Amino acid sequence: MPILIVMAKTKEKRHLTPEMHFEIVRDWDQRRTLKELAEKFNVNSSMIGKFLKLWNAQNRPLVKLKNGRASLTTHLDDCNIVRT
Repeated sequence: MPILIVMAKTKEKRHLTPEMHFEIVRDWDQRRTLKELAEKFNVNSSMIGKFLKLWNAQNRPLVKLKNGRASLTTHLDDCNIVRT
């Protein structure tokens, strides 16, 4: 008796258009979740995540924002202060 293999039909392959890119970034900035974006554009949430990761790497500045007040001493001064 032959073994029957049933293969699930996969979704058709979807590509993100430049208009979709703009809308995804705008909605992401409005604090929409990956799941909400995936449902809106009828794609997988991992596809949205990969796009946002690439977009952040290309379009966001790499400058780290500093918190708090500026330090008046260097780390070497701090070591000397602790020792005395």
